[in-house]
Amino acid sequence: MNYYLTNTLQQFDDKIRYVKEGAISIRHNIVMEDFLSGNDFDQAEVQTQLTYCMDLFSRRNMVEQNTPFIDHVYLFNNYGQFVHSAYYPTTLTATAQMNTAYWKLHQEFEASKNQYRCYPDTEKTDICFRILDDKMETVGICIVSMRNEGIISLFSNNKKYKDSYWLVTDSYGRKICGVGTEAQMSQLTWMTPGTSDYMKLNGRTACYRTLTNGFGIRTVIAVKESNMYAVLQPILTLFSLVMVVVLMVVAVIVFGVSYRLTRPLKQIAAEIKSFGQVDLTRQMRDFSVQEFHDISVVFNEMVARINRLTTQVYEKELLATRAQIKFLQAQLNPHFQFNILAMFSIKARLSGNEELYQGLHAFSKLMQGKIFREKEIKIPLATEIELVEFYLYLQKSRFPDKISYEINLSGRDVQNCLIPRLLIEPLVENAVSHGLEPKCGNGYIRIDVCEKEEKLYITVEDDGVGFDQDTYMQERVERSDHTATGLANTIRLLEILYENEYDIKITGKVSEGTRIEIVVPVERGGQNVEGNGCR
Repeated sequence: MNYYLTNTLQQFDDKIRYVKEGAISIRHNIVMEDFLSGNDFDQAEVQTQLTYCMDLFSRRNMVEQNTPFIDHVYLFNNYGQFVHSAYYPTTLTATAQMNTAYWKLHQEFEASKNQYRCYPDTEKTDICFRILDDKMETVGICIVSMRNEGIISLFSNNKKYKDSYWLVTDSYGRKICGVGTEAQMSQLTWMTPGTSDYMKLNGRTACYRTLTNGFGIRTVIAVKESNMYAVLQPILTLFSLVMVVVLMVVAVIVFGVSYRLTRPLKQIAAEIKSFGQVDLTRQMRDFSVQEFHDISVVFNEMVARINRLTTQVYEKELLATRAQIKFLQAQLNPHFQFNILAMFSIKARLSGNEELYQGLHAFSKLMQGKIFREKEIKIPLATEIELVEFYLYLQKSRFPDKISYEINLSGRDVQNCLIPRLLIEPLVENAVSHGLEPKCGNGYIRIDVCEKEEKLYITVEDDGVGFDQDTYMQERVERSDHTATGLANTIRLLEILYENEYDIKITGKVSEGTRIEIVVPVERGGQNVEGNGCR
């Protein structure tokens, strides 16, 4: 019964959602934007686009295949102009009368300053709502005519239940449509929105459910509890008969099978209990029954496999211990190198060679970021940009007049967004090594990072030698150099970390440069994300 109530209310909600989606389609249609802004527009084209946006002849607007839920749509801009679309064809006289009536309704709603409002009538209910632009300013008013006949058809299944009632009201509690007495309608009006429970209706218990739809419309449906028993009675009777038959069949089968299986099962249980009490090599005896013979074979194979795995585990633990010792020993070498670099950079500064100090410092920090942070899978954007700046500083030191760059970060707290470690730096390396170094003359690299709609947009662009985009995919398959491998590793990393929630675009043109754009979800955290914290 709860499913029926929910399904009935959901059908009505789907129709209201259809109206809301039509309004969104109007807002984002280029032709309709010209009409709403008062620019030059073609009246016939605007009329066609309104019909396309609302799509009154679609299945979503139909109730029982031949009754429309919405039969008229009017759209007014702020300059006194309007267009309309209708499901049923009308005469010129009827059209003129409707235009006059809806023009008055438009003026009344415009003066009310409400965002939306319903105007119930005996045969139809007009829903008025404002069309807003990106600045939340009103650019027009839309009026859709909702047929009461269509609403009644949606709730027609309610007739098969005795003592069932339903009600549709607007945001002011005014009745749009419903079935029941005035007292029952008044009681349904005060039901808490979005609830499902039991209530006393005319002295009898009834199950009810309410739903709040768009434009302030509320729907309530109630069915007396007695209907539930009437629906369940044939099901319970059939279920009882089936259960009796099943229990009888099961009893016969269990009696026959247990007699044949009890003794071998007891023997199997004893064999299993004894396994491991003395040693792990105990084998199970064979049985004449095929099923128990199979159990014996599988059990003996399991024992042999356990012994093999036990030996392998001991060997692997020994190898892991040796590998850990070697890893700790290997850590000493990079630490020694970075300590030497730090010593030379300090000596360079003490001797007054600031340029050499800055170069050694940048190189040391770059290598530390690549080697010592290898356990960190995701790091703050600011840390990654710092590595990029170290790398570009070193390259600019090599080519003072050849390479220039620009880094732009925009967005709310974008520097604290987490991204995969070494996501941007390898792309900048490729841009310098394969874009700017082969180029004659100066080169420029631009790095842009911005946050938009919960997405992080990362762009690395250069004006280097570029590439032929028509043959790029074939060369990418055939090439195995550092560039192709590094880019493939970046794409594979994005697939592992983000699955289908990322995007990467690579564009370029010969002699004009290359542009790589990566889009990943925005993620923030107080600490860097290590391997165990990644999904």
